[in-house]
Amino acid sequence: MREFEILEKVAASSIGFEHGANVSNEGKSAGFTQCFVVTFRDEKGLETYVEHPAHHEYVQVARDKREKVVLFDASSYRT
Repeated sequence: MREFEILEKVAASSIGFEHGANVSNEGKSAGFTQCFVVTFRDEKGLETYVEHPAHHEYVQVARDKREKVVLFDASSYRT
């Protein structure tokens, strides 16, 4: 998790960073134990983050430390 926290400091395009352990007792987590959420102001910020060398380094470090990953990019629309 420390490696991921470093990304917050180097990826200036992020405007929010949260992480935590699963504490649900509903049994619907499909075995996932951790959640990481990075928020960006816009799609350009996301693109900058994904291409940042520190992000690539994190992927290499974390690749063998996890059994499975769910990743998705979401847009938040306010009405």
